[in-house]
Amino acid sequence: MNESILAADIGSLWTKVILLDRVAGDFRFVARGQALTTTSGGEGVLAGLRAALQQIELTTGRRLLDRRLH
Repeated sequence: MNESILAADIGSLWTKVILLDRVAGDFRFVARGQALTTTSGGEGVLAGLRAALQQIELTTGRRLLDRRLH
């Protein structure tokens, strides 16, 4: 079983997301994504979060977001 942690820091300017995986009992850094936090438009800060998560998806090849929610 693969254990992972996905942590997000949604700031007033930048949204930063990191992905950590458990390897040999310890958590190790895998990837990070960063995007501008936005509060304009109907999506609010979710646009920045999605963009940061998409960067991690591109880097790792993992699917983190359900495509039906885009």
